[in-house]
Order: sequence, then structure tokens, then C-alpha cells
Amino acid sequence: EPLQWTGHPDTALLSLILLGLWGAVPFTMIIYMAALGGIPEQIIPASRLPSVRPEIDALLGPAVDQQRLRLHFGQCLGRNLDLDGLCQQSDAVLLATGLWQERRLPGDDRVDGVTDALAFLEAAKSGRLTELPARVAIVAGGDSAMDSARTAATLGADEIFIVFGGPRSAMHWH
Repeated sequence: EPLQWTGHPDTALLSLILLGLWGAVPFTMIIYMAALGGIPEQIIPASRLPSVRPEIDALLGPAVDQQRLRLHFGQCLGRNLDLDGLCQQSDAVLLATGLWQERRLPGDDRVDGVTDALAFLEAAKSGRLTELPARVAIVAGGDSAMDSARTAATLGADEIFIVFGGPRSAMHWH
């Protein structure tokens, strides 16, 4: 049975390239998060997307076991990782930043109770956030907004307001 990563049109080619490289060239992955899986594993509610860990372990496990792939977690460029040093100790460096920071509203950091969707979803999924006020407003209409609305309801919000500046047909629904 093919893995979703190798069978999905958006990731199949990249997966095959990486699998081919692991056979010939050992390399190191330096990862900002504490574990592999990124947004799906740390942010998206399990009710919408089950854990991706089995697929990741099946895909990367053999390379890690054979020491063709070395993983370093909790690293951040400019914080505890220096690009110049990384370039000096590596033959090649590929920066694949992914998505981890959302756009913010100007001044939202000065208002109590305002947070971005990714931080909210991560806190809820990790168990650091267990309750909310009765009324919650969500500004946006994409995937993160819909996941946030569902999570807010799960955490006990009685009224959830979605504030979206486009037509209802442009909103994402899962």
C-alpha cells in the first residue's frame, strides 16, 4: 500500500528524489519543531487529520536507522543556529522554511486575548489551552480559521463569530 506522501501529486516527486538521495548521500535535517510532522502533527486537530507519524516513520525510519539521515530538533536560524557556520560544515544547504508564521493584524500584539490561529491551535492540541471565553471572534476564512472555529467549540465557546472579508463561497470548509 503506497504511503500518502509518495502517492500524493503535490509531494510524490519530492519524495522520490529524497528517497533516491538517501541511498547515496547522507545528510542532516535541522528542524525548528520538537518533532517531525510539522503543521499536520502539531497544529491540525486530530478530528480532521489523524496523526501523520506512521507515514513519517515508515518513510524516514530506514534512513535514520542506517545513519544516512541525521535529525536535529528545536533549531532556529538566527536564534541557536548560524547560517554561516552551517555553510562551513556542509557541502550544500537547502533552506525549506515551510509555514510557521501567519500574517498578523497591525497592533494585535497590544490587545489582550488576541492570538494567531497557529499558536492557538498548537496550544489547544498540546493541552496548554483547555478553556475559552464564551464568545470568540475569528478573523479570516481559510483552513486555520475553520480549524480554530471547530477547536473553539470543542473548548467550550458558546458563540463563535467568523469575520471574513470575502464572499462566503471563498471560505474553506472541512
